[in-house]
Amino acid sequence: MKRTVRVALGSVVALLACDGVPVAPGNTGRLVVATVSQASVALDAGKVIVVGPSSSPTTKTVNATPGQTVTIDGLQPGSYTVALQGFVGGAVAMFGQTSGVQVAGRQDTRATVSFHSFVPASDSLPSSATGKTFTVSYAGVAGAARYQVEAATDQAFTANKVSVDVAGSQTSVNITVTDYGTFYARVRAMDAYQGTGQWATVPGSIQLKVLFEVTSVQPTDNAMNVETGAVVVAQFSDAVDPATLAVTVTSRGTTLASKVSYDMNTRTATVTAPLLPGASYQAAVTTAVRDTAGRPLAAARQWTFATRAPQSVFVAAGGRFPSLALNGGKVHVAHDNNSELDYSFCAANCTAAANWQTISVDVAGGAGSLIMDGTGRLYVMYDGDGDIDYGPCAVACTTVGNWQRVRVDQLTTTGQWPSLALDGATLHASYLKDGLRYATCRAGGAGCASTANWDTVTVDIGPQRFHTSLAVDPAGQLHVSYENGGLKYATCPSRSSSCTSATNWRTVTVDAAGSVGDKTSLAVDATGRLHVMYYDATNGDLKYATCAASCWITSNWQTVAVETTGDVGWSPWLAVDRTGRLHVTYYDLDNHRLTYATCAAGCTAADDWQMIALDQVGFGASPQLVATSMTVDGTGRVHASYSDVPNGLKYIEF
Repeated sequence: MKRTVRVALGSVVALLACDGVPVAPGNTGRLVVATVSQASVALDAGKVIVVGPSSSPTTKTVNATPGQTVTIDGLQPGSYTVALQGFVGGAVAMFGQTSGVQVAGRQDTRATVSFHSFVPASDSLPSSATGKTFTVSYAGVAGAARYQVEAATDQAFTANKVSVDVAGSQTSVNITVTDYGTFYARVRAMDAYQGTGQWATVPGSIQLKVLFEVTSVQPTDNAMNVETGAVVVAQFSDAVDPATLAVTVTSRGTTLASKVSYDMNTRTATVTAPLLPGASYQAAVTTAVRDTAGRPLAAARQWTFATRAPQSVFVAAGGRFPSLALNGGKVHVAHDNNSELDYSFCAANCTAAANWQTISVDVAGGAGSLIMDGTGRLYVMYDGDGDIDYGPCAVACTTVGNWQRVRVDQLTTTGQWPSLALDGATLHASYLKDGLRYATCRAGGAGCASTANWDTVTVDIGPQRFHTSLAVDPAGQLHVSYENGGLKYATCPSRSSSCTSATNWRTVTVDAAGSVGDKTSLAVDATGRLHVMYYDATNGDLKYATCAASCWITSNWQTVAVETTGDVGWSPWLAVDRTGRLHVTYYDLDNHRLTYATCAAGCTAADDWQMIALDQVGFGASPQLVATSMTVDGTGRVHASYSDVPNGLKYIEF
């Protein structure tokens, strides 16, 4: 309550002229302040502050005990503001000031000051609100230069505290806190003389209800160097109605064909989009999204990010028909160096040439297929100068003596192009020998370094050319793509029957429209769906085929020409990452470029794919000698090795 008391009543504090006191000397004036102890609150200390005049500003502060008379002299003539602070426990409980007090030279001055409570009267909080922002209102007090308002989840104001400063002209403020739950509030005034008032606790508390909103995103807004194979994630505050999910990724105004999934346990939507390296993207969640109670998203959310640019490096001489394997950031590549099997290795920071080591594994070697098991043991199958040879290495594989070598099958022709896969301890390989040939060894990696432990069979007879590509699905079924009068597919249920018997294999022609399939790469995703990339030599196109089940039936396959501009699609290598997204590296023969294509959803329409040129390369006199191999690590980073004739083996990551 505001209280004004004049000197004549003698009840609070006054400024007055004291009769009988000598006048201030010289041409200065004097104020005499008498402090009276009977205030509306019991004060334990006080201060008198005098400020002025404008011609020669000065501030004088005198401590004053209630009931004490204070003399302030030596004041230049002019207009002054006089303020009184009354303290309780170190905080200003009472405050008053008056301005325009005229001090004359050689005179004492009489004035009266209003003295009132300096504790704001505050309104009660609403019982609840939706969201993390609420309003605190209070009644202003005279003389307040500003207010400080605090909110916290405990009444001692120590937990989850948020503090806001407010101008003295305001009597309400919006406070935004970091979480939902029950919050308390308090407010105090501060005067123009650094005096801090007592806290006034706002009656009641407010329960902040969850606002349906996007609580976090990945990649974060304005993130740079995002891995090309990364996914986009939006987490929601409440359970989402999956039928209303509206999350998009766009590039240069085009919405990308993406796959959106929802996890009800974590309330997250994951978008698998065909991101390209060195590009900028915008992700968005629209207000079309509803929670399970039907509430719309409170506000749309948009954020941007940019992917990592490709980085490449020359690794070694040779580089023909490379095969890459990866474990824990370590990169392993087997490659043909003028009919010599070489092995190149990098332990870390593989875009620096100095971090690579290269050795010759077999001087009578050639095109090979390199894989790795869960212990880090390497296995390679390769064209051993007219034979199909196998070589394992368990440790320190940059030491030649740590590689074993054994003949698996003796051949009468060259151009065998093996493809090696591992299912538990069992090795499987496809290759060419007057047709499609299959070899297997169940003795484990080291045990397979004996010719006697390998079994072989001819699966399909015919004039196959170039690569075969073999993969094992989660059920142990074998899948092979190869060329024989078109793109062909062969399969055998390995764990349930012996694939060393030709009668247990089924074969089918997938695409016979022209000369297709002599460069092919097959992969199986986690659902068992087959994906095949292959080269159409007749039209110079990159093509894609896919099948979900019963793939020995031609009608169950779908095919599409992915890229058709010029002579493209040579020597494709396909990888499927953990999200089911497809990644392909291949050559543009017209423009001498290593190229990358990716697809996240659909993929049987050319528009579902995104492509970008990665590196300018040389082909030399024999374009058929260049090839590429690629994989995607757990973070979404793409790693590829490729031929640059005659320069040698190159490596790129993005």
